[in-house]
Amino acid sequence: MMLYKYLAPERIDVLQKCLLRYTQPGAFNDPFEVTPYVSKLAEKREAQSMLEKAAPEAIRQVYQESPPEFRAIISYETFCELAKQKIAGSSDLIFGMIEIFTPIIRQLFAGKFNEMLGILSLSEKPDNLLMWAHYSGCHEGYVIGFDSEHPYFHDKQDPKDDLGHLRKVEYRETRAVTPVIDPAGVEVFLVKSSQWAYEQEWRIVRPLQDAQGIIEAEPFSIHLFQFPGAAVREVILGCRMHEEKKRDTISLISSEPHFQHVRILQADPDEMEFKMNFRHLTS
Repeated sequence: MMLYKYLAPERIDVLQKCLLRYTQPGAFNDPFEVTPYVSKLAEKREAQSMLEKAAPEAIRQVYQESPPEFRAIISYETFCELAKQKIAGSSDLIFGMIEIFTPIIRQLFAGKFNEMLGILSLSEKPDNLLMWAHYSGCHEGYVIGFDSEHPYFHDKQDPKDDLGHLRKVEYRETRAVTPVIDPAGVEVFLVKSSQWAYEQEWRIVRPLQDAQGIIEAEPFSIHLFQFPGAAVREVILGCRMHEEKKRDTISLISSEPHFQHVRILQADPDEMEFKMNFRHLTS
C-alpha cells in the first residue's frame, strides 16, 4: 500500500534532506488533537488495588521509624492490622481527593504529550482535492508517495511497542475517554472527529528526543526525523506548481542516486469531473 504526504511548495527541503517533521499534537490545526476526556485519575477498583499494593511497604517504613518505646509496646503485626483498618476507613476520603485533582490532570495531560511525542500524518489518498488545497499550497505544492511496507514504517522495538510503526486513525462522533492510570497507550493519538474522515489518515508516533534535527520555534519547536530515500515510491506535482519550482523538483529527484527508482507524476484537473488525473513525467 502507498501512503501519501501532502507538502507546501516551499517544502522542497523535505526531498533535499530526507527530513520530515513529527508534529506535536498542540501544533495541529485541530484543537481536539490528542485531548481525550480524562474521566478520572483511576477507576475506584484500580485505585483500591494500587493502595493495597503500596500500603505494606508504607506501613513497614512508618513502623521502623517509630521510637523504640513504641515498638516495645506494639508488635509489628498489631501495628499492621491497626494501620490497614485505618486505611480502609479513609479510602472514601482518598478517592474524593483523587476526583478533586482530576481537572488539573486534564490540563497537564496534553502538555506532557507536546513535550514528549510527535506525529507523522500520512493519507491513503493522493487525489483528495481538499487536502491538496489545505496542505499543498492550493495545488502549488506536491505529494510524496511512500511505500508503507518499508521497514522505516515498522520500527517496533518489541511486540508491545506502540511507537515507531504505522497505525490507522479511527474516526468517531465522541472523544476518547480514559482514566489517567490506563491511558490506552498510543490509542489517544489515533482518534479524531468523523468530520476528518475524508483524510483517511495513518500515523506514526515517535519520541521527540529521537529527532535528528531541531529548529527552535514558538510556540512549538520543529523536530525533524530522517527517512530513507528508498521508502519513497513517487512524487506528484501539483497542477498549479510554478514552472521553475517544477524544474527544480524534477532535477533534484533525477540527480539523487537514492531517488533513481522514484516515479514523477503530474496532477491535472479532469475536464469533466471534479477530480485529479495523474500522468507520468518520468519513470
